[in-house]
Amino acid sequence: MIIQATKKLQDLLNIKADDVPIDEEPLNLWHGNIFKIGRKNCLLVTHNESYYSVFIYGVTKATMKTIDEPIGAYLQELMYRDGFKLAQIVKMVKSVEHISYAKTSNRRVMGVMNDMIHMLKYYNMTEDELELAARLNHTPYKGKDFAYAVDELKALV
Repeated sequence: MIIQATKKLQDLLNIKADDVPIDEEPLNLWHGNIFKIGRKNCLLVTHNESYYSVFIYGVTKATMKTIDEPIGAYLQELMYRDGFKLAQIVKMVKSVEHISYAKTSNRRVMGVMNDMIHMLKYYNMTEDELELAARLNHTPYKGKDFAYAVDELKALV
């Protein structure tokens, strides 16, 4: 998995990201952003092509060192809830085993993520992170046509 990190996320991780490799598999390309809701840092990781997203509330600098475990667990649970087949879930979760970072390269994905962040700030924060991410994934976004992120990822995998 390659997370194309925003400047804020790069600063939190204390990394210098490179450009994305040209020959990279499209299923492995995601964008990541860090933002605050209240006093807590939140991480939003969004797939470049489908806009399928994983939301993690309350991340710290210490938890970011092993962020591959929660991203993999949340992605697995979200895909299970959305009715993906086992082979599809395994394929996607396997890509999370090794995370590398690159610079952001897609302004459209960043715009969709900014919209998601605005929605998350106004959702009821008594729901758990998985429910909030599921709400995002069942919201239509415009790629080629208006479509739900969950349906777009099912078509890609």
